Amino acid sequence: MEKPYYKENYIINAPEKTIEELMLERYVQLALDEMKRAMKGQGTMCLDRVWERMKPKLGRKSSAELGNSQQTLIIESNNLLPKRINIDGSTATMPPKSKMIHGNIPEASFHAEIRPDDFPRFHVIVMDPPWPNRSALRKNAYDVASGFLGIESLLKPLPCNHIESNGYIGIWITNKPAFSGHAP
Repeated sequence: MEKPYYKENYIINAPEKTIEELMLERYVQLALDEMKRAMKGQGTMCLDRVWERMKPKLGRKSSAELGNSQQTLIIESNNLLPKRINIDGSTATMPPKSKMIHGNIPEASFHAEIRPDDFPRFHVIVMDPPWPNRSALRKNAYDVASGFLGIESLLKPLPCNHIESNGYIGIWITNKPAFSGHAP
């Protein structure tokens, strides 16, 4: 039987955390443990950050322009090993036997060939919205949303009903204090 995962610093920091934070932390750890058990050694659970820009971008776009910046594609990999793909000058690593949506999901309903009803159902959805922060602005490596309203307008129309029952949704969030209370 596998031992639960605990770190000493959880106990040290526990008095500083609210009960909600402690419960959420525990639920996330249980979910990760469950996913790891379900994989049964079928590959890597956490890959490196997958997107690499091949050429630098010039200038930033506003939140309104983000929706028109790329075509929406559904890509499927039936490979038993991770697969490297190249889309519009960016390379990515797809996990084994996975599907992904590349593009702006809310705008997909306007494309005749891909509607949200046609999207596959997912066991795990991981989103990395373009949170505005100084580091991203300095690097100018990707387009960022314009403040909380920009992020909210990107997240609200997402078709989260495409998660399987007992599925997981993970949203990378920024540590910027101005956004910490607004994360879904």
